[in-house]
Amino acid sequence: HKEIMLHNLKAGIYQFKFNRGNASNLECKAAGNSGKNHSINLKQDTSINITIEAWTDAYFNMNNLSDSLLYEVLEGRSGYYVEINLDSSYKYASQLYRQAQKLNLPYKEARALDLQAAVFIRQGNAEKALALLFKSLAIKTKFNDYSGGTSLTYFSIAKTYEDQQDFINAKENYLASANWISKAHEVYKAESFTAIGNLFLRENNIDS
Repeated sequence: HKEIMLHNLKAGIYQFKFNRGNASNLECKAAGNSGKNHSINLKQDTSINITIEAWTDAYFNMNNLSDSLLYEVLEGRSGYYVEINLDSSYKYASQLYRQAQKLNLPYKEARALDLQAAVFIRQGNAEKALALLFKSLAIKTKFNDYSGGTSLTYFSIAKTYEDQQDFINAKENYLASANWISKAHEVYKAESFTAIGNLFLRENNIDS
């Protein structure tokens, strides 16, 4: 049991999660999937009780999970390990891809490919990362999804090209990333346009 006291918070809606010292040890659901943020509409002095079901760095037995829950857990495991253990992250991302195929969920297959690509990016294997990202993109664009998923894959492709000093392809894909954002999410275009602007600065092309 731990008690946390926060002072001088303004009224409003707050969303939060707990961790054990850093972002790699977040709370999660009992099965290992991430779960939603806690939310509170603060109006006055308030006390709340929250039970932490589990922590992301714990061991989880996945043998008896339903197919849909197993997908969630594998996605969470792959994302968790991508910053601390690339072999484990790739293992879970590969299992995630097979699970998405089993469930006949092509958009989720694309998500698994994105996670596999993230591993190769961190390993410095741009060729393999790009192959996976383009495979993901081929799936996502068929869904005409402008909510952010397709844009994110374009952005990852652009960033990979940029890291390889291929600024022409980088700018092309940053622009595509911006174009795959709906009006409801236009604020996210700024990151793509900022990246393009930074590339022009790196090329000393300040008139573009």
